[in-house]
Parts: sequence; C-alpha cells; structure tokens
Amino acid sequence: MAEKRKDSRGRNLKTGEYYDSQNKRYMFRKMIDGERITITASDLVELRKQENDLLCRIDRGNKLNTRNARMTLNAYFDFWMDTFAKSGRKATTCTNYKSYYNTYIKNTIGKKQIAKMR
Repeated sequence: MAEKRKDSRGRNLKTGEYYDSQNKRYMFRKMIDGERITITASDLVELRKQENDLLCRIDRGNKLNTRNARMTLNAYFDFWMDTFAKSGRKATTCTNYKSYYNTYIKNTIGKKQIAKMR
C-alpha cells in the first residue's frame, strides 16, 4: 500500500495539498472546468480553511457558469460526484449520497434545468 504524503513536519497531506519546500508554503490545487485553481498559505491550518471555503463556494454553486446552469440536476449531480464529492470523502459516504439522490431526487426534480429551479 502506498504511503500517505507528508510535509516536512510529518503531518499528513490531503488530496490536492502540497508543501513547497523552496518557498516554505503550503499549496492546494484543484482543476475546475479545465482551469487550475491554486491556493497558497503559510501554514496548514490556514490552507485548509481557505480550501474549505473554496469547496463550499463551489458546492453552493457560486462557480457555476451559464453552460452548467443549463444542465439538468441529474447531469450536475453526476458532474459534482465525479469532480468534487470524491475528494476527501470515504467511499461509503459517496455511496450514501448516490443512494439518497436516486431515492428522493432523481425521478422528482432531477430532470429540471438548474437555471429554472430558482
């Protein structure tokens, strides 16, 4: 089994987190709509706070562009699961998300366009 990545102090780094030893800064990188987003911070706690803020903004839909707004909720859920939900979450959590979505949302409002739901 592969070892987890660690920084210079031996702390485990999550997916997308890196430690730049030359600049002595932590970095978080994420690809969103084909664009790489990079966040830097001087310590790991600050980086994770900024990372959480970014992921929350994305989850709320603040990063949606017009192409994604024309998507149906079902298509966006699949996109969201593949892009954002799997990073930092256990497999059982993702399975539960899919199960709940398929049971309660997919056949009711899942076929509507996101832009028309407001």
